[in-house]
Amino acid sequence: MSLIRLNTRPSRRQLIQFGAAWAVFFLLAALFAAWRGAPVSPWWILALALIPPLIGWLFPGFLRLLFVALAVVTFPIGFVVSHLILAALYYLVLTPIGLILRCFKPELFPKRPDPSLPTYWHSRTGARKPGDYLKPY
Repeated sequence: MSLIRLNTRPSRRQLIQFGAAWAVFFLLAALFAAWRGAPVSPWWILALALIPPLIGWLFPGFLRLLFVALAVVTFPIGFVVSHLILAALYYLVLTPIGLILRCFKPELFPKRPDPSLPTYWHSRTGARKPGDYLKPY
């Protein structure tokens, strides 16, 4: 089971969202380029923002092709990043927590059952209120 899946058959709704996100992203990039005085003309970025969604509106297959092409190109990046994030969480968060617990509370989880104990249940003292029945822990 993989963390991410390659979507090669996007729905019409996904294609509409993709076209809108494409246009918004490149419109903001054109505004940023115009504001910062970038060496690339903002008009080229504006054309890049508007032409693919318009072609996709006329010919939905074009937008599907663009979507799948970008998904294929970015899939390896997502695969590597997702595994790196999981490895970082495991080795930088969970492993230190486990080592700290092992150092300061060595008998938090006993390794072997204690045969001298009749049961591992903890008995509670006092009567419970009716409202406590909805809070089992």
